[in-house]
Amino acid sequence: MAENPSGLWWVLVLVGLAAGILSSSLGVGSALVVIPMLVLVLHFPQKSAQGMSLTMMVPLALFGAILYWKGGHLNVAPMALVLLIAGSLAGAAVGAAVADYLPAPVLRKVFAVFILAVAVWMLVDPGQKPSSEAVGDIQPRKGGVEQ
Repeated sequence: MAENPSGLWWVLVLVGLAAGILSSSLGVGSALVVIPMLVLVLHFPQKSAQGMSLTMMVPLALFGAILYWKGGHLNVAPMALVLLIAGSLAGAAVGAAVADYLPAPVLRKVFAVFILAVAVWMLVDPGQKPSSEAVGDIQPRKGGVEQ
């Protein structure tokens, strides 16, 4: 499948559809859907699947962000976005180097453990909001904290 995806083009469309729905509705990265489907179902190599997921991220995230903004849900201080973007760009460089260094089977296990760890954390965390002292000047604008 990895060499000639045209035979099951509809599977790729469905994977993309699922990634778009989950990304926009839950705010999760498409990697949670795309990478497991490409690796486990369509038998793409791990690193190819990760690269495809990253390539999808730009248009998917931009489109989702525009829709959230139009819906009035992107009520954050602009500096918070600038800092998140700066950190993520630096992190992308480091992460790409780490992914290039690690063998694909190890990378696959690290990905799976990360997903499990985040899932457990979200299940047990009470979801308390940080105090204004904890976030300093980088707070949601008025009306930006959703209940």
